[in-house]
Amino acid sequence: MKILLYSAVFGLCVQLSGYCAEVEARKKELNDAMAERAALMVKAHQTEERLDKAWNNKEYTSAEIEKLRERYQNLNLELIAVREKLKREVSKLPAVQQQAEEVKAMREKQAVLEEKIKDLNK
Repeated sequence: MKILLYSAVFGLCVQLSGYCAEVEARKKELNDAMAERAALMVKAHQTEERLDKAWNNKEYTSAEIEKLRERYQNLNLELIAVREKLKREVSKLPAVQQQAEEVKAMREKQAVLEEKIKDLNK
């Protein structure tokens, strides 16, 4: 009876050790796949970043590309100038001037309150 019990336990241990080895092999395969995926994700992200910046990279050029880059720069400068002019013109509008005066009054009151708070904290 004891021998039968020992052989059953031994058989179970053998099966469990085989199962554990199989689980470990699957874990290793999973870890390897996850590591490879992570490395590919990093490499793809870095490559995408380079591609996103390629339009402005001087390594990639031709006569036509340089003309486009010059046009882009000129348009950008023009856009900045138009934005500044627009800001100046909008700031002349009565409603905007009123809001600017309100902000100025709020900032002045804020400064007075800051002084009051300093005095109260002494």
